[in-house]
Amino acid sequence: RQQLSVRYCLNGQRTMPGLSDPSSNPGSLLQTSVMSDGCSDLADHSATGHNHKCQGKLRTASAATASFLVALLFVSTLALHPGNFFASLHKNNTAGLTGIVGEVIVGDKMCKSSKKWCGAGEVGLFCFSQIVSGGPEEKLIKLQLERGVSIFACDDYLVTCAQRRLLGKSKKGHEVHTVINSETGRAKMGDVKAGATTSSFLNVLIFMKAWDLAIDSGKAWSQDWTVKVDPDAVFHPSLMREHLKPRTGDEFPLTYTLNCKEKHWKQDDISGNGHYYNIPKLYGAVEAFNKKAIGAYKDAGHTCKKVLKWQTWGEDLFMHRCMQMMKADTLVDYKQVGDDRCPGNPHSECKCGNRAAYHPFKDIHAWFGCYNASLEGMGKKHCDLTKAKTSSKIAAPWKKCGGLGVAKKECEKGWTCVHKSKYFHQCLKV
Repeated sequence: RQQLSVRYCLNGQRTMPGLSDPSSNPGSLLQTSVMSDGCSDLADHSATGHNHKCQGKLRTASAATASFLVALLFVSTLALHPGNFFASLHKNNTAGLTGIVGEVIVGDKMCKSSKKWCGAGEVGLFCFSQIVSGGPEEKLIKLQLERGVSIFACDDYLVTCAQRRLLGKSKKGHEVHTVINSETGRAKMGDVKAGATTSSFLNVLIFMKAWDLAIDSGKAWSQDWTVKVDPDAVFHPSLMREHLKPRTGDEFPLTYTLNCKEKHWKQDDISGNGHYYNIPKLYGAVEAFNKKAIGAYKDAGHTCKKVLKWQTWGEDLFMHRCMQMMKADTLVDYKQVGDDRCPGNPHSECKCGNRAAYHPFKDIHAWFGCYNASLEGMGKKHCDLTKAKTSSKIAAPWKKCGGLGVAKKECEKGWTCVHKSKYFHQCLKV
């Protein structure tokens, strides 16, 4: 049974940071700034008449109400467990009271996860995208909003852009605008020969700002995971929740996902013998970080910017190295994203519908073609990945008509002998 626990520390020396001293100003509001735990507000508030929220914001209660609740708690405890209570007083402790205000207790444990996770065991997602205005990305993201798909099927969302743009209206009828990213437009292509680690756009500054905007929105604290999604990624939040569910909950440390198996070669001796090995990498089409990881980045991301040599990196490598600096745990999942840039991952196609995202599909028709195909494929146990052999020419009969060391033969009527190579001539219907 869920219940609201409003508790104060009886020992003045243990008052939480930000909690005003009631003795100094009895008529003032008692306020406590709580760490961004994003815990649920599912509790029954009818007993107090106030709406105590627990989503990374200030939690308040009037002094009179708080006093009444403390008195009520005292009387209830005395009535139910008089022996234990007086024994605790004898030991000069606070009978288990703390300075935390408005936490929700689920199953006798404080729940600091999202409202969905605490109430129904479902993963809460905050998703955001960075787009380029006035081009195909803006058209694509507007159509995604209109259909309520991709990041707009998450529990909360945000879109950053160089200008403030009206994208459309949400399902509830509210206008959705982009948030201005002042760093947009400063990216350039990476030159691998000059020392860059990627030939893609060096977009670290752009996404550093996008991450700051996403965090400053406060939306991450109400959900379990924050997911950065490229607009050209065909993204299914429902499948993403299933991939993240095994590592969701306040008992897990700061965690982020690695979604690409990158193959490397290592030489073992001077004779050239060696072996291949795989390194899990973070590829930026889809990036997922739990709430603790986001909190760590908010607190220490500035250190990553100062220490790491990110100027020749892509944004995904920067976030990966920053999380490594923070000793974050990793969730390695090679079946999270179907990405052509990760050939080491288990192969999948849109028609299979067994990946949380497919990438890249920059054209509107290509994006929704993949989206519709993946919807049809969801839930199927088997996906046929064999590719039909097609050719611009019809080749039959499959016989040689000549070649080096082969006697020349005439092709059947209507077929022509084509010199495929000096060793192999074949009859083809041109």
